[in-house]
Amino acid sequence: MPRALSQNLKIMGEQIMLARKRRHLSMQDIADRTTVTRLTVSKVEHGAPTVSMGIYARVLFALNLENDIFFLILFVFSMLHLVIILSPTSALPGL
Repeated sequence: MPRALSQNLKIMGEQIMLARKRRHLSMQDIADRTTVTRLTVSKVEHGAPTVSMGIYARVLFALNLENDIFFLILFVFSMLHLVIILSPTSALPGL
């Protein structure tokens, strides 16, 4: 995974954690609201790339940040563009 992508996911996770803490919510509160485990919420807050973007969106919604879901979508598409640019052409058949 490109370093820029990892760093941006980590920053996004940190921002989500700060938003949760500002609202005085525990990870379990968010887990209950999003119907995921506390471990998954922890992975979101650490910017784990293995967590689906749908779960990131559900966490944003649970934090009343549903307007930021648009920015999440933009982030995903910009990161996909970055991955395509940085990938060797042999990894992208047909391009």
